Amino acid sequence: MFIPIIIGTGRSERRSIRAAKFLEKFLRKHGIDTELIDPVEFKLCLTTIDKDNRIVKRFRNLIVKADALILVVPEYNHFFPGELKLLMDSLYEEYDKKPVAVCGVAYGSHGGLRAVDMTKLYAITLGMIPIRTTVLFGNIDDLTDEEGNVHDEKFEKRALKMLRELIWYAKAIKYAKENIRVDL
Repeated sequence: MFIPIIIGTGRSERRSIRAAKFLEKFLRKHGIDTELIDPVEFKLCLTTIDKDNRIVKRFRNLIVKADALILVVPEYNHFFPGELKLLMDSLYEEYDKKPVAVCGVAYGSHGGLRAVDMTKLYAITLGMIPIRTTVLFGNIDDLTDEEGNVHDEKFEKRALKMLRELIWYAKAIKYAKENIRVDL
C-alpha cells in the first residue's frame, strides 16, 4: 500500500514539516510505503495549469499510484494555505474516490481544526473521500522537535486509529472499484 503525505505549505518557517516527518516515520514503522510530497519541490505559481508541465506530471504520477493520501495542513488565518490549493488544483480526475486523511498543524491548542474542516470540504469537491479520524498537532513547537519526534505518547495511538481507518477505506474502495458496477 502506498500512502503519500502532502505537506500543506512550503513556507520557510513552516512547522508542518515536523508533523509530516512524524507521520512518515509512523507509516514506515507499520509497513506502509510512503513519500513526502513537499510543495517546495512542486512550485507551480500558475493560475492556469498545464497538464503537460513536468512538475504536474510528476505530481500526477504520485497521486495515481497512491492508494490513499494524508494531507498535513497548517492553519493560516483560519484556513488552509493557498499553495496547497494551487498544487491540488493541478489535477482533478486523479482524486476520484481517493480516501484522504487530513491532519492539522498550529501554534495554538486547537491544532488547526478550522483548516482541517475547510480542507475536508475542499477534498469532497475534488471527489476524494475524507475520513472522519484526524490527528491535530496543536502547540506544535512544544509537541515536536525538528526531526518530527513527538513528545506525547498519545499521538501514536491517535495516528494508529487514523491509519487503520484510512487503510480500511483504501481497501474497501479498491474492492468496490474492481467488483461493483453501477448500470443506470
